[in-house]
Amino acid sequence: MLLPHARPTRIVMWHGGRQWDGASEIRPGRKGGTEQGPGIYCTNHYLAARRYAKEEGQVRKLELEPRLLLESAALPLQTVERFVRDNTPKRVHKQLLGELRKTSSEIDLSKRILIGDAPHCPAESILNLCVEAELAHGARGLALATLFIVNGIDASLQRINGDEVWGVIFNPACIKSNTPADPDQVGADQYQLPDPLQSLEQGA
Repeated sequence: MLLPHARPTRIVMWHGGRQWDGASEIRPGRKGGTEQGPGIYCTNHYLAARRYAKEEGQVRKLELEPRLLLESAALPLQTVERFVRDNTPKRVHKQLLGELRKTSSEIDLSKRILIGDAPHCPAESILNLCVEAELAHGARGLALATLFIVNGIDASLQRINGDEVWGVIFNPACIKSNTPADPDQVGADQYQLPDPLQSLEQGA
């Protein structure tokens, strides 16, 4: 995890998608296309990024300096409840608020960065609930990313299938460089980039 006042650790990931024109930005996702939340998706596996890029897309190497990871943070329960009331349909308020309060009381937050006033809930709780309720795309997805950014959370990293790590970048400002990858210049030694979670733990 990264402390808010610590110097961010630079990590490198692959991104596979459409051609990248101009500055990086978060675009409204489509329904069913934001399984990990709103943001720019990346991986430490080059071949996986190539699959995501498809024939008409492009693979790029991203250098990131996230201030804080979603999985390392806890948000004020009051802040998250306000987000639910302001950005989700009224018909789901009772369910979402109940789940958030349950998580707040049951999850051990002793190793989390606590943002703002108590009580807190894990930062990823609101993302998971919105994804499950199909409320993490479009304008609601952008609002969710903004919630994380204004609280210092720039990205999410999760280990998938052993040595592969998936990332979702909420805050494009944490992307310090992005470079198109020439397939002929990417050697086998770059197919699996260093584990970003280990890099962050060592730099914290």
